[in-house]
Amino acid sequence: MIAAGTGIDLVPLYLFGNPETMTIVSGYLGFVLLGAACLAVGQLASALTRNQIVAALMTAAALLAFWFVGHLQSFQTSPALRSLTAYLSFGLHFADFIQGLVRTEAIAFYMVVSAIALILNASYLQWQR
Repeated sequence: MIAAGTGIDLVPLYLFGNPETMTIVSGYLGFVLLGAACLAVGQLASALTRNQIVAALMTAAALLAFWFVGHLQSFQTSPALRSLTAYLSFGLHFADFIQGLVRTEAIAFYMVVSAIALILNASYLQWQR
């Protein structure tokens, strides 16, 4: 609900300017999808360990890896590896939303990451019983 708190910032924007509404809406949509994926990864890390500090460090490491993997594409010589590192990047998909592009590829990516993390989480917890 943090995103809802930024709604007050839109009031002067619409009073004194002429913003592109669809760009704002796509940014919020991307933020919600990115947040869902990050929360799912965090829940998986929390299920894997009993220590909260270790879970936080695992989550931070995984999310930083997902965020910065797109920067590795400039070091890749293989076109297949370039496209793979670009596809796995949270940052590159989120940049599309910020620019006002709502691409089904980016929506599917965040939903698949969330689903995989939650399925692994549920499977691990079921296995622990």
